[in-house]
Amino acid sequence: MRKKTTVFIGLIIILVLFLEYILGSNWHFTTSERLIVYQRNDLPLDKSPIVAKMKKADSLVVEKCFFDKDDAYMLVKTNDGITGYAFETRQFYINDWMFPSFIFSKDKFIRNLTCWRLIGQFGLK
Repeated sequence: MRKKTTVFIGLIIILVLFLEYILGSNWHFTTSERLIVYQRNDLPLDKSPIVAKMKKADSLVVEKCFFDKDDAYMLVKTNDGITGYAFETRQFYINDWMFPSFIFSKDKFIRNLTCWRLIGQFGLK
């Protein structure tokens, strides 16, 4: 009985730490592939100014994720202090993974979980 209680308490501690991390405001990552950071100015992506080109193993901070009807992108800050947007151009997952809007707009955990999925698409570690 004592062993089960210890395991249960350990699992709760791990869950609490995970939830605290996923609900955090900024996440620090390193890139596993090239990543282009754009300035957001409502122009098509091919006409938006590039503010940074990140190489493999560069570090960055993900400050926020955004999800529009046909677009998903992250507000990132590079290790040089440059802030811009990284766009997901492979749009294959958005419709399948997006939660219904009435849940998504109100629940911070759901938004952050969807942001983690987006971060996975960018190959960040």
